[in-house]
Amino acid sequence: MVPFIFHSFAHSDIGLVRQNNEDVALELSQHHFYILADGMGGHKAGEVAAQETVVFLCDCVDKMFKQQ
Repeated sequence: MVPFIFHSFAHSDIGLVRQNNEDVALELSQHHFYILADGMGGHKAGEVAAQETVVFLCDCVDKMFKQQ
């Protein structure tokens, strides 16, 4: 069987309206798991919500794979 090779990249653009980029992308290649959290534009600390979501999901994925 031929091994499956997957290449990924993430790019985020602040756009013309926002003053900061609230998007967060993360690749957990060892688990073939990819996370994209879109910030809550227009709300206070949307970037914090996106970052906290990614951290939480990373912990969940790590725990899930450690239990297997």
